Amino acid sequence: MKAWARGFTLIELLISFSVVALIAGLGFASFNQFNRRQQVVNAAQALLTDLRLAQSKAQNMEIPPGPTSTDCSKPLCATLCQTNPLVGYQLDFAGSLTTYSLKALCPPLSLVVKTVTFPSGIQKSGGLTSVTFKSLRGGVTFAPEGVTNVVVGSTILTKTINISAGGEISLGDDQP
Repeated sequence: MKAWARGFTLIELLISFSVVALIAGLGFASFNQFNRRQQVVNAAQALLTDLRLAQSKAQNMEIPPGPTSTDCSKPLCATLCQTNPLVGYQLDFAGSLTTYSLKALCPPLSLVVKTVTFPSGIQKSGGLTSVTFKSLRGGVTFAPEGVTNVVVGSTILTKTINISAGGEISLGDDQP
């Protein structure tokens, strides 16, 4: 007499592997969506931080050490903000939906202090192209005038950053 062999049948193994693959696929899709949401949140937080940095530098009349970009290629630029009065700091999207620059405004030119590019698939929407924080409590100006918020997001989630005429900067609610 033959003893029964212990083990699983082929059908039991196929069903088990199918269930595991289905659960792994759902977990992977959920992780990708979570990851994309976190990228939007991080991009909005970085923009919020840079807006507050521009505001702080303007209020403290912090003069930048020198040029950090091709905005100033002439020797005059190295001492631009040393010899010309600092008017303020500007966060400027310059027609881009995915990149912005933080600039020190020392007329007749400006020095780029920092340039940031959003992660792939994340962009700015809305009409705001620049925000200027003027030195010594000179206020805030928006371009175009009247637009006071920036929306950052992707197809999954958007975050709104509100800037009041008095200079208060706040992060709005999530919008799926």
